[in-house]
Amino acid sequence: MIAIALGQAIMSFNVASLPVALGGMVESFGVAPTVVATGIVAYSMIVAGFVMLGAKLVQRFGALNVFRIAVIVFGISQAIMTFSPNATLMITAQALCGAAGAVIVPALVALIAENYH
Repeated sequence: MIAIALGQAIMSFNVASLPVALGGMVESFGVAPTVVATGIVAYSMIVAGFVMLGAKLVQRFGALNVFRIAVIVFGISQAIMTFSPNATLMITAQALCGAAGAVIVPALVALIAENYH
């Protein structure tokens, strides 16, 4: 249950921290705020667009296996985003976070259903 809660927490932290860090990223990258905000939009759109694909992956390969891989991919993409030298790499890393998040969401639901019937 702790791993399930932490999986949800990393996704929530990502969504909550980006708007707060927006000003710093604009200054650091030297771009317009709309460019950095594209990372937030990319994350949200990819999660929304690929959550059904994530559900199919969970169904095919098992919730626990998919959850483990998705959390690792999410962590790696967060590290890339943290150390990205430009806005383009930051947006790309956020898109990868979104893809991992789209798989984490149905995996969390399946893990809860499997462990608490």
